[in-house]
Amino acid sequence: MRNIACLVSFAALMSVAACGAKKAEGTSTTAAPRADSRRITAAELANASQTNLLQYVQAHRPQWFENARTTGLSGRTSTVAVYLDGQRFGDADQLRNLTLSGVKEVRFYSVSEAQQRFNVKDLESVINVVTK
Repeated sequence: MRNIACLVSFAALMSVAACGAKKAEGTSTTAAPRADSRRITAAELANASQTNLLQYVQAHRPQWFENARTTGLSGRTSTVAVYLDGQRFGDADQLRNLTLSGVKEVRFYSVSEAQQRFNVKDLESVINVVTK
């Protein structure tokens, strides 16, 4: 009985090793870098087909607007505000006025993060755009 258990363990070990060797032959184990769901970089924007930042965010980070439309415990619906280089710029529609080539980074902040970082008093998430 003991010999059978050893044989089964050995077979399982060899199976795992063979799968690992096959993986190493066929593909790289290094995963491609994933886009940060809360950040957009200039490198991402460099090859974009959109002409302004609103179009890009709608196409690639639509959850930023969906997350901004949540209803809090108070029953009020939160909104999204846009900050440009750390200063209030307006609502999300203002992203339409920003070209991709002038942007260094865009970052999304939840309501609680925005309240801490930007001293936002209302129920607003923030899209902060850092220009070049």
